[in-house]
Amino acid sequence: MRKFMAALIGCCVLLPTLAQAGPNDEIKYRKAMIGGMARNAMSIGSIMKGDLDHKTELKGLGEALAISARLSKDAFRVNTAGKGSERTTVKGDLIWKQWPDFSKRMDKLALDANAVALATSKNDMAATGDALKTVFSNCKGCHETYRDEK
Repeated sequence: MRKFMAALIGCCVLLPTLAQAGPNDEIKYRKAMIGGMARNAMSIGSIMKGDLDHKTELKGLGEALAISARLSKDAFRVNTAGKGSERTTVKGDLIWKQWPDFSKRMDKLALDANAVALATSKNDMAATGDALKTVFSNCKGCHETYRDEK
């Protein structure tokens, strides 16, 4: 009960601050979410290739990838096109103009990241590799359409 009350009080204190987030905050949050997802996927890839000897961490990295992929779509819900001074790599307002397509791509990414998490939880290296290739393919396709490589 104490933990619940502490969490409730924490939310009451933080919500007004979050409601006042500006475009720079949104862009930084978005970068952090996507960056975390990318780092998790690249770490899994490095372990799979044998560049790193951290196979015992694959399950946790798979879980982290799935969580960050699931949360990443929401990081784009606020249209920041042309707003704020924080550098962004989004192509103008294309994501928000084509939200149904972008949203569908992010949902597929989340499903495919779940497949990575499932494979890593079973310690199935072949399935992990196949699922991770699909995740990277999703990333590439979305970046080709929606990312400005300034």
